[in-house]
Amino acid sequence: METPAAISLPFSFNSNGSLTVSTDPKKIWQDRVTIAVMTYFGERVMRPNYGSGAKGAVFENADTAKSVINEAVSKAFSVWLSPLKLTDIKYKYENNQVDSFEVFYTYGGGGIAESVTINTAILSRAAEQVLEVR
Repeated sequence: METPAAISLPFSFNSNGSLTVSTDPKKIWQDRVTIAVMTYFGERVMRPNYGSGAKGAVFENADTAKSVINEAVSKAFSVWLSPLKLTDIKYKYENNQVDSFEVFYTYGGGGIAESVTINTAILSRAAEQVLEVR
């Protein structure tokens, strides 16, 4: 599977004033997974059904959060990330809350295995951590 160039995240501009782009398939898919999983439903005006309910698990205890995240990530992969195959989700806990979770997936004809770690924190639009939720 050939992956075209995509806008680099977080957004930045090059010396010519153009948006920077990435051609690294690993980085592009990691960004796409993070965006699909961590976007609230209704957050995108022109695509109100885009995203997942994973952010709703931020304030839940570990067991509830794990259940919500499993369902949300699975649905995001089936609806928005169909070129990828979800293989596993692993959790890191702190004080009976999910501190972060790592999403494992494969893509491409050769079944390239990758993962992305998603922190349960409140992020700015530039993906900088504003507040870590414990």
